[in-house]
Parts: sequence; C-alpha cells; structure tokens
Amino acid sequence: MEITELTLKKLRVIGRGITRGNVALADDILSGSLLYFYENLDKLKDHPNKIAYLIQKMKSLNIDHFRKDARYRPEDTNQNYVDRYQDSIEEKIDIKQKKIKLREFINKMDEKCSEILWMWIVNLYTTKVMAEMLNINQNTALTRIHNCRKKLFPLFEND
Repeated sequence: MEITELTLKKLRVIGRGITRGNVALADDILSGSLLYFYENLDKLKDHPNKIAYLIQKMKSLNIDHFRKDARYRPEDTNQNYVDRYQDSIEEKIDIKQKKIKLREFINKMDEKCSEILWMWIVNLYTTKVMAEMLNINQNTALTRIHNCRKKLFPLFEND
C-alpha cells in the first residue's frame, strides 16, 4: 500500500485531534504507527481498511505514551501526583452518602422524572437510547431531563 501525501496530511490532522493539539506527540504516534504498519505489512495485506487500522494504532500509541508518562514521572517534579488521584476515606464516605441521597430524591419524584433520571444519571444512557426505549423524540428526552433536573436541585439544596 502506498500512502499519498494527502492521506499523510489527513493522518496528521487526525493525530493532532487524538493528542489534543500536541503536534510533536502527533508526529511521534504517526511515525510509530506507520513504522509498525510497514513492519507488519505481510500480516496486514488483507486488512479491509488500512487507514482505519493506522488510526486505531495511533490511538493505542497515544494511550501507551500517557501510561508510560504517568508510570515513569519523576517524583521530584510532581510530588502530589499520586495524592491527586487518591481520595481520603472521609471523601469516599461523603460521596457515598450523596449518592444515597440522590437515589432517595429520584425515587420521591413523579414516575416520568424518576424514570428518565434513572436512565440518565444511574445507567448513563444517551438521550438517543432513552428516546428509543421510551418511544419518544430525542428532543423530548432532553427537555424531560432538563425539567426534572430543575425539580431535583431544590431538593438537594434543602437537605
């Protein structure tokens, strides 16, 4: 497979999107994915979409970069790195209590609100999926979420 200059430009743009604008890292993952691709060309010759494969390889190289960066970060440059991601026991208990209160408040609401909020907050369904499950328009699902959230916030403020 020959990669044209236009394809390479497109892959660079996609790489910048994957790395959120980090041009140097985008070029690194692009060259890494191309190198891997050409080294394994025999195995990949029957792949139906080679460009999609390159993009997927770029994503995995980006993830690998950040995993290695987090693992080998010098402690003297950022001593609070580990502490930032570890909650104290008190914080975990507080979060757990807030979740319990949220569930109680949702259960107290009318059926339409509790149903849509359970789907949105607890089950993390998208509005499209919720609309299909409830046989309503997607905009109606968004409106219900908005209105039900407006009803939910005062309950939290009082408690």
